[in-house]
Amino acid sequence: MIKTNDFLRLFLREEGGHLTKYIYYCRDVDWFKLFVKTPQCYIHPFDRTLIASLAKDNMPINLRNNHIFEIGAGCKETVLSKSIPIVKALGGKAYTAIDIHHDYAVNASQILYQHTNILCNAIEADAFSDLPIAHHDKKLIILIGSTLGNLVDQDLSHFLSMLNKTLKIGEHFLITVDTCNDQALLKAYYDNTYLKELCLNVMRCLKDQILYDQKFDPELFSFKYHWNTEKGQVELRLQAEAMQHFMLENQPIVIAKSQEYHILTSRKFSIESLSKLAEQYGFRVTFTHSIENNYMLLAVLEKVSEV
Repeated sequence: MIKTNDFLRLFLREEGGHLTKYIYYCRDVDWFKLFVKTPQCYIHPFDRTLIASLAKDNMPINLRNNHIFEIGAGCKETVLSKSIPIVKALGGKAYTAIDIHHDYAVNASQILYQHTNILCNAIEADAFSDLPIAHHDKKLIILIGSTLGNLVDQDLSHFLSMLNKTLKIGEHFLITVDTCNDQALLKAYYDNTYLKELCLNVMRCLKDQILYDQKFDPELFSFKYHWNTEKGQVELRLQAEAMQHFMLENQPIVIAKSQEYHILTSRKFSIESLSKLAEQYGFRVTFTHSIENNYMLLAVLEKVSEV
């Protein structure tokens, strides 16, 4: 489900950091599956530890017996380690996996059914652009894995506005967000071969899906890690190693040698910044859960007003 406009925004310098959904593109090697198994991948084990510490009795009573909609359930490993424990802790009456990749959505729903025996469904959709579930009652939308931090300002605003329209007053959105500001840990997590390959997947996806009949080499980029102190976010960039040119939607694109392109953003939250953001879009943080020496925060946002 590639959108040409996403790449036009990048190459025309209108915006950067908004291409996270394309890093999961797999040509020959599934770099994401390899990455989540590495020692430096702190987000996923910390997520698992955080969720495992969340006893069912600690969950607010009004979160139980809902239809749970999970955005981006991901691969089998993440479903087993995170989706199943959180669905069990929430006591969901039904589960629907929403993923931009059809196979991920279907696999997640099948695995959930095998382990919970509740009604499970799958929806193929880019949930950050379109969330086709407003007609359901007793909705609880969950987003595990700090994906909210990968959205740039424009996309974050669109998603939270859409989320407000999708949920009824009194319904909830449960997320985990990354609160890590440890520079050594962040550099180890992001500045490595795996993240380089994941960023290159963005260019590989562009080549295979759109520029397959043009002379564009997705491998002619080097990788750069950058910490943006002002915004409190990691920025992963690709730097062109050679000049390239091609047409995109009848628009001539010229990539100059040494030009940098901001591929992925990962902003870091605090309870205060998350609460302030929630209020802007008609939500209130009603529940948080964290554990010592863990850089992840679980939070529940309740819709309290229309925006």
